[in-house]
Amino acid sequence: MILDVRCVSNPSGPCVETHRVDRGATVRVSGRNLGRAAQLLFYGARGARDDALVPVSAHTPGSATASVPDPARSGPVAVLDASGRRSLRWTGLVLDDPLREFGTYQPLGAPSPVRVAVSKPRRIYYGGAQKAVFTYDVVGAGAMDLRVNLVRTSDGQIVQSWDRPASAPGTPSRVIWSGSVGGRAQAEGRYAFRISALGASPAALRSAPSAPDDESVSLYGHVFPVRGGHDFGSGAARFGASRTGHTHQGQDVMAACGTPLVAALGGTVKFSGFHSAAGYYVVIDGKGTDVDYAYMHLRQRAAVQVGDRIYTGQDLGEVGDTGDAVGCHLHFEEWSAPGWYDGGRPYDPLPDLQRWDRTS
Repeated sequence: MILDVRCVSNPSGPCVETHRVDRGATVRVSGRNLGRAAQLLFYGARGARDDALVPVSAHTPGSATASVPDPARSGPVAVLDASGRRSLRWTGLVLDDPLREFGTYQPLGAPSPVRVAVSKPRRIYYGGAQKAVFTYDVVGAGAMDLRVNLVRTSDGQIVQSWDRPASAPGTPSRVIWSGSVGGRAQAEGRYAFRISALGASPAALRSAPSAPDDESVSLYGHVFPVRGGHDFGSGAARFGASRTGHTHQGQDVMAACGTPLVAALGGTVKFSGFHSAAGYYVVIDGKGTDVDYAYMHLRQRAAVQVGDRIYTGQDLGEVGDTGDAVGCHLHFEEWSAPGWYDGGRPYDPLPDLQRWDRTS
């Protein structure tokens, strides 16, 4: 089982970002039961046409190492053993393409232009494996003292800045942003990277003409957990619906058995196991929140264990009908602090689920 895939080294030098690699890079897979790992499979887009296999160069029970082949494309990754059995897919690794298209503009207060680009994907999730990578390169003949500002486009507010003294021409530099500032998730929306001369006033920057919008990224807080066709069922599926001896503490999401199931928000696995009513289930302490998220009636044991730290959108397993379930569905719960059956209270998750469904 795969818990993470990280860049170890790129052919041209150090890794730009943990989950972003060049072709020819060395990656390390971490997880469990990897002692028999024989190959690493890069799925690429849907369909087998662009699948790429590469032998594992080294492995232990908890890790495997391989090189990224030239035909590989961004997409899920899986480990195969010698008999061809595949692990669950792990999503979150991006194969970088050269940044061919730069926008060029004159930063506020700077003596010469700067070329800028934001790498794909342009949509990131708080707690997800992917981060925003902003690249810039001085065009002029001399070094410049620059500041990279992260601006919330809805109101022009600068939420974070990075000072870059003596940025030299012809030497691309990068800023990496995870969706948080000071360890706190930022509001969902669009955020733009803007460059100014070091010392330019924030007020002047906010009133200055904007750079092209392709220097921006969209930040989202959650992923809808069911990754396939679904609906929210009838009134009996709702939070608070009557049950024998109790009321329904979550929202049911009806979907075919075997539909992929992912973490709506990353965090730390708090519980994982089997219960006669819940079936196979997993509870996650949400990253940067006071909320616990519970996923029940999984088809089989969850792909994670207690204590695992996982990313937003990471595979948990598949929709099932284990336990006291009528038909295939995900029973999803949200609990307030201090947590699931730990002093917290369940509340209606339907508004959140509907919002995440619209955006992911």
